[in-house]
Amino acid sequence: MKDMLEHLARLREQIVKCEQLRDAAKSQIKRAAFDRVVSHYKVLASVLESESRGRAGSRRSPSIVRLTWPSPAALRLARHIFAL
Repeated sequence: MKDMLEHLARLREQIVKCEQLRDAAKSQIKRAAFDRVVSHYKVLASVLESESRGRAGSRRSPSIVRLTWPSPAALRLARHIFAL
């Protein structure tokens, strides 16, 4: 449970950073890419929130995949964005 809450806190930090990068981007392509990342992270955050609420009293392990920071998909996207 504690690790899920830590991941949720990190995910919320990533959302804020991506929103800042999106707002600062001058290219429409970069803004759109960061907007997609923000949308994806918000979905992940909502899943983690619902899982943490549903598992608060449970001893079972969560049914979600452990997240890594940054995710491989986010790294590929960032490489693509900054190569433009």
